[in-house]
Amino acid sequence: MRNKLVTTSVLIAIMLLIVGCADSSSSNQAAVQSASTLGASNIANPTPGLAEQPNWPVLAGGNPSDQTQVEVVKAAIQHSYRVQWEADWNNFDYTQLSTVYADDPAAPLLGRQQKFVQDVIKMQGDQVKALLQGSGYLTLMTAQQLNVRKADENWALTLAKAKADGRGPNNLTPEEQRSINEGVVGGAGGYTDPQATKPAYVEPPFQFKEIKVDGNYADVTYDSGTALLRAFLVKTASGWKIAGTVALNAHF
Repeated sequence: MRNKLVTTSVLIAIMLLIVGCADSSSSNQAAVQSASTLGASNIANPTPGLAEQPNWPVLAGGNPSDQTQVEVVKAAIQHSYRVQWEADWNNFDYTQLSTVYADDPAAPLLGRQQKFVQDVIKMQGDQVKALLQGSGYLTLMTAQQLNVRKADENWALTLAKAKADGRGPNNLTPEEQRSINEGVVGGAGGYTDPQATKPAYVEPPFQFKEIKVDGNYADVTYDSGTALLRAFLVKTASGWKIAGTVALNAHF
């Protein structure tokens, strides 16, 4: 389990901007000796950034009957951060992601995102292929979670071996350093403390700038405290879920 020295919203912002990537309310399980391990290990995080905007439906908003859903949509975004945080602390579990993310035909994956999913399948093989057959945001976030979990497992094995030999994380052999990246898209990033104590969850200081609700879709611009984000949500039988997220800018 990785130590989390960086808050959820900070890590999200890091992932949004590394090589022009945007996030997904995603993982904060990570921490750093360099920048952020999660940011580094997810350097190939494929969510579109400023140079690659999604082609989501344009929503009119303003319908009085839809305004009753505004607070529900806000709550769905806030809840997604908590679920992702819990999943990350639970060894990068992916099984609860479907409660807050969705694959929806109105928000298909872009080419770069599809490539990331396929790269994760190529790296990890049949053990993850069945989990990544969708074509939307839930599939993307599941692939990301599996990728970071693999990096975390590699670190744990490598550090255990080094410790057994009386060596610390700064004294890894070249072979051990290479093994950390095996099966990981984008590399596993820097060393993190495997002895982590789960802290209390701290919700980011959300500021909702604009919310358009139009039937079963919502388009939301909000600030998480470290980044200005745009999220696209879909109303499902089990509630509102995030079907896409893009970064507009970041401010650490």
